[in-house]
Amino acid sequence: MPIAAAPPSCHLRDKTPSALYLVVPQHYETWHREHAFSELRTDLAKAGKLEENWNSYGSPVPNRGSIQAAVGALLLMEALKIQPTGLRASAEGGIGIYFMTGKRYSHLESLNSGEVVVLMYNGTGIPQVIEISDTSSMIAALEQLREYNSL
Repeated sequence: MPIAAAPPSCHLRDKTPSALYLVVPQHYETWHREHAFSELRTDLAKAGKLEENWNSYGSPVPNRGSIQAAVGALLLMEALKIQPTGLRASAEGGIGIYFMTGKRYSHLESLNSGEVVVLMYNGTGIPQVIEISDTSSMIAALEQLREYNSL
């Protein structure tokens, strides 16, 4: 990790004449998660500013509803301490929040149609799809996603 990206409470300590070590406080994991979610929110803001045909394949821009659903999903993920790998505009129109763990891939997609789904796929077999209709089904799907990604 670059020193410039270190939490403000970190400091350098000279352990040997030729080496510096970063001393990281115990709350580093919390800072790292907050920093990662801050980057995801930045990515979401960028996705909201895309122009039509943003990928040259005629894909629509994410609409307000898909962005709002993605914001709600990110807030729940942060509260549940579920760390996504990244966030991108969806070629189908909407926002995709994705997770990659080894050979496993999963994502939550909030579509311009108002549909929100979670897809989990390990490279073989049939992907598991969970449709989300409200906050409680979102929480249940995120818990399944956490379990899936931890296997």
